[in-house]
Amino acid sequence: MTIHSQMNLADYVNANLAFRYSRIGTKIVTAIGILFAVVVVYFTIVYPEGVDFTMYIAPAILIFLPLVSNYFMVRLNYKSNTRMGELMEYIFSDDYLSIKGESFSTQFTWEKIYKVTQTSNWIFIWQNRQNANPIAKKNFTESEITELKTILDFHQVKHNL
Repeated sequence: MTIHSQMNLADYVNANLAFRYSRIGTKIVTAIGILFAVVVVYFTIVYPEGVDFTMYIAPAILIFLPLVSNYFMVRLNYKSNTRMGELMEYIFSDDYLSIKGESFSTQFTWEKIYKVTQTSNWIFIWQNRQNANPIAKKNFTESEITELKTILDFHQVKHNL
């Protein structure tokens, strides 16, 4: 099975947001920020005379800083690494996964793949706990996802397909 994929900057930002928010730490920091925001709004309603609008700074930082910093880091990454925008060809065979771009080619045996996960819009092929190759799910048909699941099951690669 062969899948072709090319990511523009918006795709790359969305994939990285999905990647970032799949991590428990980011979810916890965001939840704490939302909790702080709810507490601040509650105190604003209950004690309007004692409101100091600087109380809104900490929740705003906890909620929006990960989003803003992620956007700018990802944007710099995309512009500095021309491989990100290349047309990629993913070849899923029974023995290996091959990834070919316009300027590179690499091949992994299935035993070297850490895991494969999916979100609503992405499939991530994890090389290790930190690095993943994102592929938009729109590039797959349902039968191709089923075929990939069969390959992963056969090679005992962890996945949530």
